[in-house]
Amino acid sequence: MGGGVGYHMDKQEQQLRQRLAHTGVDVQRQGDTLKLVVPSAISFDSGSAQLKPQFDEPLNQVAASLNQFPDTHIQVVGHTDSTGGMALNQQLSVNRANAVALYLGSRGVAAERMQTAGMGPTQPIASNDTPEGRAQNRRVEIKIISNQPEAPVAQQAGGRSLPPPPPPPGAGVPPDYHP
Repeated sequence: MGGGVGYHMDKQEQQLRQRLAHTGVDVQRQGDTLKLVVPSAISFDSGSAQLKPQFDEPLNQVAASLNQFPDTHIQVVGHTDSTGGMALNQQLSVNRANAVALYLGSRGVAAERMQTAGMGPTQPIASNDTPEGRAQNRRVEIKIISNQPEAPVAQQAGGRSLPPPPPPPGAGVPPDYHP
């Protein structure tokens, strides 16, 4: 078996993929970070930061996983489409991220593990020129980042750490020393 951060993130990724199958939540792996992309179809109505009822069960599953794997930091990031003013969309995206974080907190996820941000319409993943594209851009992303330090490579492989190499000949001897 593997060790360190990668092993724990592998286990959590596998669990989240199983728990969130058929919910509409997309589980993505980016190195040692997991990203859950929650589309507006199950999360929020247009112009609203109130969680849709169908978002409860996927969030319950996310909270259960986060509570089972406590050595992670969570970033909740809200996004909007470009309809409406910049200031309104920015605040809406912040409110959406906060709503998700509050829900997760109500399910036992420690507030000090979570950070929220709103991106407004600044990071679209689709064109804002169509209703379908705007719907894709209205989303929440939950990033799960490991807090565990990387284990030394020898320990990850199940081995032991090697002692440091000996100093080169003449190391520590003053250059003007002549025996």
